[in-house]
Amino acid sequence: MFYVLIFTTGHWQRLIPTTWDTVPNAASVAIQYLSLDWPADNGWVAYNSLQLFAYTVTVFVAGPLAVITGLGMSPALSTRFRRISSVLSIQTARSLHFLVLVWFLLFIVIHVALVFATGMRANLDHMYASRDDGSWIGFWIFAASMVVVIVGWVAATPLTLRHPRLVQRVGYALIGPAQRLFEHLDARPGQYTEKDISPYLWHNGKYPDSADYQALRDNDFRDYGDHPRPGRAVPGRALGGVLLPGRGLGRGHLLRRAPDRADAQPPHDAGLRHERYNQDHEFFGYRQSL
Repeated sequence: MFYVLIFTTGHWQRLIPTTWDTVPNAASVAIQYLSLDWPADNGWVAYNSLQLFAYTVTVFVAGPLAVITGLGMSPALSTRFRRISSVLSIQTARSLHFLVLVWFLLFIVIHVALVFATGMRANLDHMYASRDDGSWIGFWIFAASMVVVIVGWVAATPLTLRHPRLVQRVGYALIGPAQRLFEHLDARPGQYTEKDISPYLWHNGKYPDSADYQALRDNDFRDYGDHPRPGRAVPGRALGGVLLPGRGLGRGHLLRRAPDRADAQPPHDAGLRHERYNQDHEFFGYRQSL
């Protein structure tokens, strides 16, 4: 919506430098800001040179880059748009996304500080009330909006902590249609090579501290397997077993060696509770390859 408005109204022309003179002028303005000798400013008419560079980077570089790198971090999208993922890998997208975040944080802190330090009432009047008459209308609109944000945050925090599954369902309802669209596309494997596969099993959280786990660790996990065949591994919770990180399973999915019996089978409720294999796939995309 923001980009549609700035291009349809022509406001984008106020956000980009149009001459090379803005380069030395921006350096001069930066020195004035650092010396706390505020430069002459009339943002209602035009931004100064340093503001132009800051808005150009934020609106036309950091903004689109945040969207592109955010999508690039998705494994589901990277496996479907392989021409893009071969150039912009998930790790590259993650690193760039972090740098964009750092830029946004610096911009917000400096921008808000200067709004208040260089004429709070006039600046808020420009931003919130679209007025240039020195009134307090913009300030009171700003104050009311901050009250709404704070009340909403305070009210939402206990709700999200007490009802995480509800929040999860609401989030899935918002992004579900787009997610299902990509899940039903051709799900050919991405362009992964041997060097992209880590030899290490990265785990989430802390390792178990039970005696059974320690015994398996001391034995170099020789009794640990991945497949529910007789004499191999079956879901650990179903057997009441020890906790081991299961490769290819969701959070907290744990395995242990089953008894050496030909009729060894997991109970009927194995994997049918929240935060088990079935539920993680139901809520996080059971059509996506792990």
